[in-house]
Amino acid sequence: MNPYKNELAELTNKNGISGDLADAMKGADVFIGLSVGGIVSEDMVRSMADDAIVFRLRTDTKIMPEKP
Repeated sequence: MNPYKNELAELTNKNGISGDLADAMKGADVFIGLSVGGIVSEDMVRSMADDAIVFRLRTDTKIMPEKP
């Protein structure tokens, strides 16, 4: 991480939680995908909170899981 990312992390992650994207999405209410496609799996979306909202700007891949 660079100094700018460190500063942002200090402001937005006051509990010092660490992990990867899959960890961050567990129980999340919202995911906003603004970069590369293919980094979010269906399992990651399933791990989000009930009625979660997923905003994605990539339209070439499907990430929404089928509801059981």
